[in-house]
Amino acid sequence: PTGRVIAFEPVPATFSLLAANVQRLEHANVTLINAAVSSRMSVVGMSIPKFSTGLTNYYEAQIVSSTAGLLNVLSLSVDSLQICERVALVKIDAEGHEAAVLEGMRILLTQHCPILIIETESREIIAELSALGYVQEKLANSPNILFRPSQYLQKTQYGESASRK
Repeated sequence: PTGRVIAFEPVPATFSLLAANVQRLEHANVTLINAAVSSRMSVVGMSIPKFSTGLTNYYEAQIVSSTAGLLNVLSLSVDSLQICERVALVKIDAEGHEAAVLEGMRILLTQHCPILIIETESREIIAELSALGYVQEKLANSPNILFRPSQYLQKTQYGESASRK
């Protein structure tokens, strides 16, 4: 109740559902942003596939390189928000766009060292986060990987070890 949740959703139909769900919460600590997260601010195309039944598959909507004939949405980097408060946790599910999301939050990663939950199998992302001092843990029965800042990162960031918090 004392924290802040910032949620990004680029697809207008899905954003509308998210907003309706948030209105039902008893806490007013959720900020919704109708934009995609990427490495920089731009307009990007969103591909929204169809199920074999013909219904729209919003679950697998993803950013694509072209904007022609697609849903065009605003993208921005997390660092452009210039978040000053401590960020404890970041959940990333960007349907293959995770590397660009991480690129756009480099400052946040180095200043806040948040715990990360990322839906990815990318060896490049795992190696990049390892090089930044993160330790990975595959979550059982989940497509997500939990990345915790190492004890060294926690000590240098907060001046104490996590065991003393």
